[in-house]
Amino acid sequence: MDLQNVTDEELAVLALLSLDSSPAHLRKMMHANGATPLSCLKEKTPDYFSKLEEAAKRVRGWQSDGITQVHTFKSPTYPAQLFEVYNYPPVVFTRGSLPPGGFDQAIAIVGSRDAARWALKSAAFISRDGVKAGFTIASGLASGVDAAAHWAALDAGGRTVAVLGTGVDICYPRKNAGLQKRIETDGMLLSQFVPGATPTRFSFPMRNEVMSAYSVGTIVVQASENSGTRHQVRTALKQGHAVVLSAQVARNTSWGRHLAREAPNNGVRVANAVEEVIPLLKDAIGANLINRQLFEHQLLAS
Repeated sequence: MDLQNVTDEELAVLALLSLDSSPAHLRKMMHANGATPLSCLKEKTPDYFSKLEEAAKRVRGWQSDGITQVHTFKSPTYPAQLFEVYNYPPVVFTRGSLPPGGFDQAIAIVGSRDAARWALKSAAFISRDGVKAGFTIASGLASGVDAAAHWAALDAGGRTVAVLGTGVDICYPRKNAGLQKRIETDGMLLSQFVPGATPTRFSFPMRNEVMSAYSVGTIVVQASENSGTRHQVRTALKQGHAVVLSAQVARNTSWGRHLAREAPNNGVRVANAVEEVIPLLKDAIGANLINRQLFEHQLLAS
């Protein structure tokens, strides 16, 4: 959001959220009778002009360091791929470089925080392989698999995006401060949470939904029975995105075994070796695209 050219519609989104309108309520208002953020704000409060001024002041504060960018769903810089999901966040914040051409062909590499040595090596190999294939590497900046994937992408000269469960100005975990700074310099930090927001029990599942939406596919390297990555996998499949599970996940978790039994008809592939992951992911992405085109064709023909 460029304050030199910011529109009242963009500011109205922020003003509505500050008036205790939840993201879900805001989306519902937008979809009702062709309403716009500004028309909703005018209906909600007669003091709408001062609310726009307050929103502009908040944006100036967020941008005072010249780093944090604000993107409402009415902004031309809002990530287009997030619109593909019904619960897209009305506002996202970024630090770093926006994707060339406005779109990241991203894949998410996720897994255990307390990762085994083999999992860290696997995440790094898959990340480098993904960079060679032209993908942006997305992950959640957590310890373990996430950090290994980010570092490998950077070391390979690729682009990486960290999707955060905090504000973009908050470092969590602290031990990844150096990695976060490097990504801010050579990639991008992305968050749906306002600057200054600290982690909560709800923020990381919400983070996983945005990471899945931002990515064309999710790769799970290592996970336990109750791993948070299970939520991202479930979300990715609901969004119609590809999923690749390592053989370890497919064998050692009940949810992995269930998904593996129904593969590949459910959009899931199981990789028995790290060399298989990116080819399997590309195959799943292609199959999902064909299925989506067939579905759209059937809708038009009905």
